[in-house]
Amino acid sequence: MTFYHRGNAHADLGEQDRAIKDFDEAAHLDPNSAVVFNSRGIVYVVKGDIDRAIADYDRAIRLDPAHAEAFYNRGFAYGMKGEYERAIADFTETIKLNASLPAAFSGRAEAYAAKGDKERAVADLEQAIQLDPKRGAVMCPKIKAAGLPVQACR
Repeated sequence: MTFYHRGNAHADLGEQDRAIKDFDEAAHLDPNSAVVFNSRGIVYVVKGDIDRAIADYDRAIRLDPAHAEAFYNRGFAYGMKGEYERAIADFTETIKLNASLPAAFSGRAEAYAAKGDKERAVADLEQAIQLDPKRGAVMCPKIKAAGLPVQACR
């Protein structure tokens, strides 16, 4: 796990290429580690290589089908690609695995809003703010600008 931890340190420092090299080595040494593939996927997103990130999230999920963070991250990546149905499916699975994760509700809300489903977007935003009231301070200006009638933002 030394390469994994060093990869995370490089990622924290913004050294994506060095992080990927360490995650590659960690994956070589432990090809059954879902956390390694999930972490490398995050770095690929930062680099803008969304397809490689999704491939790593796919691998992490195959290795650990209960890895809520990998589902969340893949949902986020699908949202970046405009694949909102897939994003919604992954955020929904994240919520099934960890219903206390406000980011999963807000991510799914964004995907619903992008599809024009304001009712479901509002419901998820309400849930995200209920789970993390501080999130409202960040989200409410965006919500109001989008014209969504979220009670928690009034």
